[in-house]
Amino acid sequence: MAEKPIKDENPDFYESDVVRKFDLTEEMIAKAKKVIDSDKDTISEYWKEKYISESVKNWDKFYKRNNVNFFLDRHWIYKEFNELISDKSMPGSRGPPLLIEFGCGVGNSLIPLLQISKDLHCIGFDCSSRAVSLLQERWSDVLSKSKEAENQGTGAGCMLSNEGGTDTGCPFSSLQGPDKHCTRLRGFVFDIVNSDIPTHICPNESADFGLLIFVLSAIHPKHHQDVIARCSKSLKSGAILLFRDYGRYDMAQIRFAKSSKSKITDNFYVRYDGTFAYYFTTQELQSLFEKAGFKTISNSYCLREVVNRKTQVTMQRVWIQAKFAKI
Repeated sequence: MAEKPIKDENPDFYESDVVRKFDLTEEMIAKAKKVIDSDKDTISEYWKEKYISESVKNWDKFYKRNNVNFFLDRHWIYKEFNELISDKSMPGSRGPPLLIEFGCGVGNSLIPLLQISKDLHCIGFDCSSRAVSLLQERWSDVLSKSKEAENQGTGAGCMLSNEGGTDTGCPFSSLQGPDKHCTRLRGFVFDIVNSDIPTHICPNESADFGLLIFVLSAIHPKHHQDVIARCSKSLKSGAILLFRDYGRYDMAQIRFAKSSKSKITDNFYVRYDGTFAYYFTTQELQSLFEKAGFKTISNSYCLREVVNRKTQVTMQRVWIQAKFAKI
């Protein structure tokens, strides 16, 4: 039986002259599914184990090679998720709103948000120590160029900690309000795949918002349920988790399937640099989050044709954008 067409249900999603909507028709889905289903062979067990065991090392190499230049800052994020610039914490909370980003990279989400929302306080962590170091440098540069630097100093003010909790920056204090010795951003090195988020990074049930942006797809699907449950522990009851990631039938997934050299398991592939990519369905995500104690606010596909200005090549990208509230 043919799958139903997939339509873009985000009328206000950011568009530009090189980004426009499209719909996946039954015919397009059938064609993509045939390519994906025909890719039956996975890479060898040796290489699976090697890539998985070296996943953190490969992210460090990625950021060493690309520095801060690979991903653009996500200025679209406060247009799509305007809750983040409301400057309001959860009802009954004291102090400014607190956001935690699970897998912050070099701050492509956090820094644009902090620049537009002057009351927002953020915690970010990433498995890559190189990424967190670059985040610290970027935030230091922002402070040195802003009026905020006059009050908070031109240092990074971003706590860089290892997984054991040994601080290399300012001490982590109460989250009820900004510590005069810290800025509004604290960064940590931590791999959420391995264990619960330590309370020295973020006490349980303390964050008003969570961000999970192109992170879950980089993790083996066998860990997805546990990772979402760990994210939930950091959030207050009623807190909103904002999600965006790759969707099934994205052009990159079809390219992986055609190569027949990248598959680890169904819908999960390894890139040439050793990083991973998983491709979700909305139904799958809803099940994962609701099992972890969230309710679904919104959960839909974003279908975009992206035109490369230089080559004039059109790429059909499939993403999923969702909001989940912790019950």
